[in-house]
Amino acid sequence: MKSKRFIILSAVFFAIGVGALAAGWNGTANLSAGDTLASNSVKFCGSASGLAAIAGVLGILCGIVFLAVALIIVLASGMPRSAVK
Repeated sequence: MKSKRFIILSAVFFAIGVGALAAGWNGTANLSAGDTLASNSVKFCGSASGLAAIAGVLGILCGIVFLAVALIIVLASGMPRSAVK
């Protein structure tokens, strides 16, 4: 199996996971920008509950696993194979 399929699956599962968490989000999200780099901030305050939370976490975890498998396939296919005598 080619690594391109695993990368596509990784992106799909990651998007589903983030979308499910965003759909079930109860709370606020704030973005503050300032003059210096130290004064910039992003703040998430809230929670996700129910099926959306479980689907979101599982989707993100599946995305990470598929990305790791794709990385292993790419690294393994790039290594030269030793000749068997």
